[in-house]
Amino acid sequence: MLSAALAGAGLCAVAAYAGASVALLAVRGLPPVAGAPPARRAPLPLLVAGGGAVGALQAAHGTGSMGAGLAALLIFALSASWTTDVTRGVVFDLFALAPLAALTVAAALRAHWGVPIAALVLALPFALTALLTRGRGMGWGDVELAALGGAVLGIQTAAILFAAVSLAAYGVAMLRRTRGPIAFAPYLATAIMTGLALGGGL
Repeated sequence: MLSAALAGAGLCAVAAYAGASVALLAVRGLPPVAGAPPARRAPLPLLVAGGGAVGALQAAHGTGSMGAGLAALLIFALSASWTTDVTRGVVFDLFALAPLAALTVAAALRAHWGVPIAALVLALPFALTALLTRGRGMGWGDVELAALGGAVLGIQTAAILFAAVSLAAYGVAMLRRTRGPIAFAPYLATAIMTGLALGGGL
């Protein structure tokens, strides 16, 4: 059990570091998106520690090698999305849609139609917000991450965690007296990682 937890922690910690590193390379020379929140540095130690914790807890829940691999893929994508959002105000489609497509195809092959349905249900309110705000209050990258969270965690768990981090984002904005846009991908990533750590998904 201990060796599996250590292996899972190491794998996901490396995935988090790799995701952030690839993201920084991807945005090098790219100006921040117009109307994006102020650029900040990605919290690399936090991402690596969080990825390692998720990997260890996933292993403790007995997800097996396939579950560990999927967790590492998700940690890579979430770490990358977190990094691009706080540094440039954008979430690349590849980072959110690639794992979503992999999960959807795997579910379809097993006739588990709950996965794409959960992705669609969780994406709808975010997509509506993005449409109403024309991408200023909610970006389409956030919609993609919400869909990914739905596919990974299921409707109930994802909805509860997304509601919690939305309240947290609002509270942080009030404390900072921030009236402009905020980078929301880190909050969604935190929700998905928390769900994985608690044994949900995969």
